Amino acid sequence: MLVVFCTVGFLFAGAPESAFAADQADAAQADAPVEGDQAGAEAAAETPAVEASEDGEAEGETPETIVFTVTFDANGGTVDPAFAQTDEGGLLASLPTPARDGYVFEGWYTATTGGTEVTAETSFTQDCTVYAVWSKIGWVKGSDGTYQYRLADGTLVTSKFFKVDGKTYYFDSSGVMQTGWEQVSGKWYWLGNNGAMRTGWQNVSDKWYWLGGNGVMRTGWQKVDGKWYYLKGSGAMVTGWRNVSGTWYYLDKKSGAMRTGWQRVDGKWYWLGSDGAMRTGWKSINGKWYYLRSSGAMATEWCKVSDTWYYLGGNGAMRTGWQKVDGKWYYLKGSGAMVTGWYKVSGSWYYFEKSGVMPTVDSPAMTALKDSYGGSLKVFGGSYNLNSPAGQRLIARANAIANNYDLSFVMVDLKTGIGVCYNPNQVMYSACSIKAPYIAAVNKYSPSSVTPYWQGLMTQSITVSNNETYYACKNHWGPDPLIRFMNYTNTTDHFNYNHYYAFLTANDLAKIWIGNYDYFYVNTNQNSKWCRSLYTHSYSSVIYYELGQTYTVHSKPGWINDGGVYDAFNDGGIIMDPGHPYVIALLSDACGQSAQLRSLLRALDNVHTDMVD
Repeated sequence: MLVVFCTVGFLFAGAPESAFAADQADAAQADAPVEGDQAGAEAAAETPAVEASEDGEAEGETPETIVFTVTFDANGGTVDPAFAQTDEGGLLASLPTPARDGYVFEGWYTATTGGTEVTAETSFTQDCTVYAVWSKIGWVKGSDGTYQYRLADGTLVTSKFFKVDGKTYYFDSSGVMQTGWEQVSGKWYWLGNNGAMRTGWQNVSDKWYWLGGNGVMRTGWQKVDGKWYYLKGSGAMVTGWRNVSGTWYYLDKKSGAMRTGWQRVDGKWYWLGSDGAMRTGWKSINGKWYYLRSSGAMATEWCKVSDTWYYLGGNGAMRTGWQKVDGKWYYLKGSGAMVTGWYKVSGSWYYFEKSGVMPTVDSPAMTALKDSYGGSLKVFGGSYNLNSPAGQRLIARANAIANNYDLSFVMVDLKTGIGVCYNPNQVMYSACSIKAPYIAAVNKYSPSSVTPYWQGLMTQSITVSNNETYYACKNHWGPDPLIRFMNYTNTTDHFNYNHYYAFLTANDLAKIWIGNYDYFYVNTNQNSKWCRSLYTHSYSSVIYYELGQTYTVHSKPGWINDGGVYDAFNDGGIIMDPGHPYVIALLSDACGQSAQLRSLLRALDNVHTDMVD
């Protein structure tokens, strides 16, 4: 039995008041004066005899009952009753139970803190106050800064998830709330710094994690809001390239979302299917073919696949048909395969080198002609003032002819590309001027087949423009040499190569003579020197007649006065001005007007001299 001693005054149990009074009487009598034996006898006679009981108490006396008052301090709560008295043994019949909102009653104690617990077995020895001790319901912060959660029944939440105010927390076996990463039953959860379980996307130490609606950390492929993401075994979201089970995927560098379709990564394009898988090899996308290398990167420009060349352009789309690349012409089949050797396109044959290039002349003059203009008299390939005296004479000579006849001409310097043109794109009848490129083409492409016999026929075809010898050559070698030569000079096809004559423009005729110059003096063979000599004294050439006394001239005219569309007085050739050779191409129907045409040619030569000086 617990005995409680209070600090206030009290009477000990077992000490009756009668004993206390007798002691006082004895003391008084001892102090009083006594007379002889009478006094003693009287005293003895007046004092009754008292026999002691076995337990020391005097028989015939009833001891006083002692009780104590215990006050109940609810310590912030309420209690009824507020006090109670002990029985004669110092015990309380019962202890009241106080109440306090938000707290669990832990018991009555002799002090608010550090006291001794008081129970029904406690024996009080004096009047006392006892105090209710409480434990708060809910969050409890320990001295070490950790948190626990106490339930209404006074117990702590342990070893489980528990929801408080709509948030879920995890408490370990000792009831301590956990924070940060926590593994529970083999699954990982992120509880943050405040212990609240997180869900959805969470950024932890600069890494993103996806925690499902139940807070469980996900790994592998996860579809979130309609987008796919890949999470490592650690749960961290992947960005950039990722190989999953042997297949490459690209996850956006910022959002981590799996990409599909065309994606530009580090300056290269990749095609990712609807499933996100990176594609390689040939792929048809929106009706166009693309080639994706083994790295997945889209090929552009020229690409060799299984020993076949394809041209994919700057945007990667496979090209077909005629393609001009870096100033050179190629032909690509419907499959995209580059053509080499002879190949027939739209009924016409073309020749392509092993590199796929259709041979063409590469010179400043040819480049300049691409930019020449139609219509009135214009300068191209450089600057020149037509208001100069030479320019004004040229204008006057051109107008004098054009007022009465169809006229078209081009003059271009072979070294610089500067020139002047008048109506250069008007299509007119070539007459015999077409013989010039045909004979040159046979010597260029089939030099060994030109025997002395054929040389004799060719000489007649050029120097005196013999039609029968020309027909013999054309029938023998067919259209192929001319096809190759027209390709070589990038000449517009205005005619049927199987015909003996053609329709062309002054621009075309100028390109033909640029090609002749290239064969005669630049890209030569064993026949070049002999061939060019054929063109130095062409019969009826107004170019030769007007300028041949000043320069070496290679030319070939063409004329016919048959009325209508076939009227022609044309001429084309190379004027070997030292240091600045140039080409003139002249088309007209000014039959019989040699004097006017020669005057025009002299004016062109003067303008050329001005241009290059």
